[in-house]
Amino acid sequence: MKTDKQNNYDFPGQAEAPDYLRGVLEELALLHETDDLLERYQSFIRVVEKSLFYVLGPCNVTLWSPDSDNNNLIECVIMPQNQTKKRTKSLSRSVPPRKPCVLPLDSVVVRESLDSGRAYWIGSNNSEVFLAGRSPQDGLRTDVCIPLYRDYGKPLLVNAERAGGSETLCKKENFKSAVQLIEFFWKQLQATNQRQWLAEHDENTQALRAETFLEKSQSWADDLFRQDELFSLTVITVRGFRRTFAGNSQNWRSLCRQLGRCLRQCIARRQDSFLLGKMSDDVFAVLLPGKDKFLAETLMKAALEDVGREMTANLFMAEKDYVALESFWTTTDSRQYCGAIEKLLNDIYRRLFIGQEDSVDRVYKIMFGEQAGERISASCR
Repeated sequence: MKTDKQNNYDFPGQAEAPDYLRGVLEELALLHETDDLLERYQSFIRVVEKSLFYVLGPCNVTLWSPDSDNNNLIECVIMPQNQTKKRTKSLSRSVPPRKPCVLPLDSVVVRESLDSGRAYWIGSNNSEVFLAGRSPQDGLRTDVCIPLYRDYGKPLLVNAERAGGSETLCKKENFKSAVQLIEFFWKQLQATNQRQWLAEHDENTQALRAETFLEKSQSWADDLFRQDELFSLTVITVRGFRRTFAGNSQNWRSLCRQLGRCLRQCIARRQDSFLLGKMSDDVFAVLLPGKDKFLAETLMKAALEDVGREMTANLFMAEKDYVALESFWTTTDSRQYCGAIEKLLNDIYRRLFIGQEDSVDRVYKIMFGEQAGERISASCR
């Protein structure tokens, strides 16, 4: 028969072990099957909560990430499952998301955990059991912190605060096993996210692939149209692209990467929410919510001026013998929308590629070489 002391060291949820393991396997299956990024993160949170409860008892779990200077922790807010279950994907939410908390990174325990990459259960690291405790000067109330890393960007910190007033004991190997399971699930989440990202995005330009752009922009356009909100659609094409890069795929990929990333960055400086799609080698499409044709043209002109400055300053372009890069672009807005975003795109394509000068709204020319820095934006009409 076990003593009371031995019982204290058992898993708090040991009697529910079969249900716990079955639940973890179900969450792992959901992680690989769902196409919803939010649903995958919700699945990850449930595994974290179940795993920590299994070894430590009830805990309040939150996610944090250090800012660029490592001076503060920014909360990562994930909507509860009951707010997103069977919901229609919508650009605007009926309930605005909660604003993330920002706390100073003044906890010695948290900083050491992030620096070392080791999970920490506040208590004695040298004993056979970990006993919950908290330093009163810490800004973040922490009983457990687990740093999780990704290939790019700042790490994610799982922070847990013990719920209730009782102190819970657990065996060292049990806590380690829970951390290993959480780390494994995190790696699976990152791998799944990466696979989906590559399936939906062009890796060179980071723009959406044509099929994904059509699907997402159709959903956005429908939502905006129902809410009687404006949106615009712009298509940009590079003149003579195929002829210039025929037989030189390396230069083609380099220019595509530079143009697509510059375009995305320059639009993002002026518009928080937008979709950028790479429709073919030399064609990009941009959906801008909240903008009519006039406002969209103003934004795109300013963005292309930024693209021109960045492209002419780019070392890759300076080393090539390109005289100029000339882009044609045409914009339309929701007043011409008839329920099909693809029809709106086809109307723009006809204007861009019909071969008539009066069919194009704007031309933008970036000069390289000796004339680098000279940029021309003029109406073709």
